[in-house]
Amino acid sequence: MHSYFASDIIRGLSSDKKHLPCRYLYDERGSALFSRITCLDEYYLTRCEIEIIRNYGHSIADAIGTERCNVIELGAGDGIKTVLIIRSMLEAGIRVSYVPVDISESAVKGISNRIITQFPDVPVRGIVSDYFHGIEWLSRQDNNRNMVLFLGSNIGNFNPSESRKFLGALAMALNKGDYVLIGFDMLKESGIITRAYNDSEGVTAEFILNILVRINNEFNGTFDIDSFNHESLWNRNKRSVETGLVSRKNQVIRVQDLDCSFSFHKGESIHIESSCKFTHGDISSLSIENGFSIYASFTDSMDYFTGSLWVVT
Repeated sequence: MHSYFASDIIRGLSSDKKHLPCRYLYDERGSALFSRITCLDEYYLTRCEIEIIRNYGHSIADAIGTERCNVIELGAGDGIKTVLIIRSMLEAGIRVSYVPVDISESAVKGISNRIITQFPDVPVRGIVSDYFHGIEWLSRQDNNRNMVLFLGSNIGNFNPSESRKFLGALAMALNKGDYVLIGFDMLKESGIITRAYNDSEGVTAEFILNILVRINNEFNGTFDIDSFNHESLWNRNKRSVETGLVSRKNQVIRVQDLDCSFSFHKGESIHIESSCKFTHGDISSLSIENGFSIYASFTDSMDYFTGSLWVVT
């Protein structure tokens, strides 16, 4: 993964419009910072999704309708939602095995240990990988029914083309009758959305800046962290929050281990992450276009978030 990061740094920071993939935010420090974000008042997404899983976990488990199931989580988080889902499945009499897939080794170890501690009889096999390599792993597995968890509105980090590529590959890797539970952050009043990405405590800014910290630590970079500002802005046309880092001055950054230098002018940005928002019509179209049908969709009490349970057709 280190070599992928190196290639993405060179390619992204050499581009006319500088960019870095958001997956590199999640080293051990980044994962810890994101866990803090999920507890912030402004960040409604995690609270809403937990509410959905608490209210409908048994309905989700009942839909599986099998004695054995592989629960495969793409983008393992801190495990709160995962524990609720696995508990509901075990209470429904389903024998579960759990496979967390995440680019962060510390995140995979953390969620694996949590599940092993809470459910000693549940086999756990963690995979340190990006989503697409995780999907390749899926295609080589046994004939047990699979349920893939793709929670936290991670689907919103893809642009429309990437979403189709991801969901199409996921459908191809699964068997007919397998399930996918996807979290969608719904389109709503823009102020509610933007506050979630511009918290008053500055934790989100620290999280986004962590990608520069990683480059300094892992590749001998010379980024002055204080010379960049975090920026998250609502793009009405894309229905997305666009998050990046903006240079506060003209500067040249040297990344010694890559033998590269990158010039920035004052006000120039590095795009890090898009966070797209969805309507129920968007969710329906995405499922049909990519080899799924919607089994059921569940919303929180404010209709801010949707957990959509899809089945492979």
